[in-house]
Amino acid sequence: MKQEKETILSIIIQILIAIFTTILIIQLLLKLTGHSPTEVQIIYAVIIALIVYLFSVSYKLGRIDENMKITNYRLSKIEDRLVKIESKI
Repeated sequence: MKQEKETILSIIIQILIAIFTTILIIQLLLKLTGHSPTEVQIIYAVIIALIVYLFSVSYKLGRIDENMKITNYRLSKIEDRLVKIESKI
């Protein structure tokens, strides 16, 4: 269940990044062709896109940190078992 929630959250983050990046590109194209978006609107789109991207990166780093803790725990258990086997030999 936890893995499923993480996958759904990851997909939602990727969709948000795609949406805000698309909005930013459209606004930049409109500005270059002399249409309506103001500089403030473009700056808002850039800031929102950066916030979503930074959230994505921090989320991935958090998952990496969690996986490293689990891996270290499992390696310590393997080491304990090897020490027990070595003492029997």
